[in-house]
Amino acid sequence: MNVREVGFNPTLNMHEDEDLLKRIEGENFVKRENLESTAKAMVADGKGILAADESVGTITKRFDTLKIKSTEESRRTYRELLLTAPGVSEFLSGVILYDETIRQKDSKGNTLS
Repeated sequence: MNVREVGFNPTLNMHEDEDLLKRIEGENFVKRENLESTAKAMVADGKGILAADESVGTITKRFDTLKIKSTEESRRTYRELLLTAPGVSEFLSGVILYDETIRQKDSKGNTLS
């Protein structure tokens, strides 16, 4: 939010400016509270963030060493395995995804993101 969005006017008198500042500070406090609670959830004890953001080139190199052909289907299957493993939510608080993954659907037609 910027000062224009809350109606800042440089010609307002000091009393009106104080009210405006209270509104801005109040909204920023709420945003900060949300940010803090999200950050705490992301680093909760026993949980971590999975970096599943390999590019097509990187995942292809990984697959080549395993003699797996890198196709959109094989990459989707691999990512689905990572994201749907039983109990995974007990240990993950978030996942960093690659652009391709955000658009992919699992074998049941649900989005992976």
